[in-house]
Amino acid sequence: MKKSLNIILLSSAFNGLTQRVWLSLKEAGYSVSFLLFTTEEEVVDSIETADPDIVICPFLKDRVPKILWKNERRPIIIIHPGIIGDRGASSLDWAILKNFDTWGVTALQAV
Repeated sequence: MKKSLNIILLSSAFNGLTQRVWLSLKEAGYSVSFLLFTTEEEVVDSIETADPDIVICPFLKDRVPKILWKNERRPIIIIHPGIIGDRGASSLDWAILKNFDTWGVTALQAV
């Protein structure tokens, strides 16, 4: 029997994007839980205690604590939607406001 990945979604809110990621992963058969980013200390403690296989951050306003992304056996994946070349916090807003035809999502590992 194949072991399902244990995934934590670390997010600043359980917004539409986070809900969509959560639902898609659940439907794919993964074990998924949600962790609201409160304080660095609480986030580190919660993730270290849960010991997930991977942490995915679909909507994050805060930096991932260094102690977490330095752990090489547990990848931290940051999801960043927006227009090509934009790395700002409001890139998706700019894509919508400027009526861009093309935009996408970048997934990168926190390092």
